Amino acid sequence: MLSSMFDDDDEEEDFGENETRGTLAEEDVEVEEEDATPVPPPAEADFATALYCTGVFLVDHEEYEDSLPCFLAAQNVRREIFGWDHPSVGDALHMEGIVCATTGDHDRATLLLYDALRIRKIENNSLKVSATLRAMGDLHVAKREYLHAELFYDECLRDQKSNRGYNDKSLPDIMVDLARVKIKLGEHTEAMKYFDEALDVRTMTLGPEHPLTASLHYEIGQLAFQVGDCEHGERSLDNFIQLRKRKGQENDFLVGNAFFTLGTLYAAKKQKDSAKFYWTEALQIYHAIGLPDDHPCFVALQKKIKKAAEQNDDKNRRNLFGRKKSITAGSDMRSGSLHGSSSHGSSSHGGKKKDSLPGRSLH
Repeated sequence: MLSSMFDDDDEEEDFGENETRGTLAEEDVEVEEEDATPVPPPAEADFATALYCTGVFLVDHEEYEDSLPCFLAAQNVRREIFGWDHPSVGDALHMEGIVCATTGDHDRATLLLYDALRIRKIENNSLKVSATLRAMGDLHVAKREYLHAELFYDECLRDQKSNRGYNDKSLPDIMVDLARVKIKLGEHTEAMKYFDEALDVRTMTLGPEHPLTASLHYEIGQLAFQVGDCEHGERSLDNFIQLRKRKGQENDFLVGNAFFTLGTLYAAKKQKDSAKFYWTEALQIYHAIGLPDDHPCFVALQKKIKKAAEQNDDKNRRNLFGRKKSITAGSDMRSGSLHGSSSHGSSSHGGKKKDSLPGRSLH
């Protein structure tokens, strides 16, 4: 992630070449200017560039503490040569700020990134301004200052849209950052709007089956369930699962979570067999990726499967008891009807006998 913020490619600085041409022109017309910018010593400029590149290399290899002296030294040399507000100074400040944010020195990171942003706005380089704005948004998220983070992400998004348009592949990343902050602020409808917009741009720029496009289906699905739109959530999570399966990436923690969530949905719908199927799939994925047995997801899933099995056993016992009771009641009814017929028949015969006796006495 840090490497995406390395907006300074540290191209070969042509300061010496440009200013040498200016000096030669001045000699031709024999004009002396006391305030003319001195030609930077090539050795010192190269030394600053080497320090900066070494710092970036160390950051790429996660050697954050070792990279800090490189960026600090590069700043000092560049300030002496080019001045405090030179773009190359802003680049070094930006990188040192990112490293400080990563290592938890948030106060120093804030100062460095603000200074870098000031210089980059003077330079009017939209690409670098956007990178620093996003880094400042990330910093405030780390500090749980979500309102501040929202402001920086929003400015970054507006800057990106106005300078790069919707065809830029990095645009959805900022939309996703802003959507996640909106969730933290409880603004779920706004968050869904940014997620949907990011999905449209990623589908257009990366394609519908790109892993980053698929991951957006997951986030949209989870958010849809939070706001109660179960149909939207089910559709999005199912899309996510199918996209990952087609890429052969089904043994993934997020895929397991998607199965877990869908199982819970079907359990709420009283579709126990479907719920058990999805939960079992999630459990198999958690096993495959080596999730420890005491992981919260693993523990919760096992409890749900066990409870579903117990409820199914209770249902089977009730059904069995109900069938036995029905059979017993039916047997009693048949037995009662047989006895009733017998009694009725004997009374009839008895009645006939009583009727016939008087007749016989009369004769």
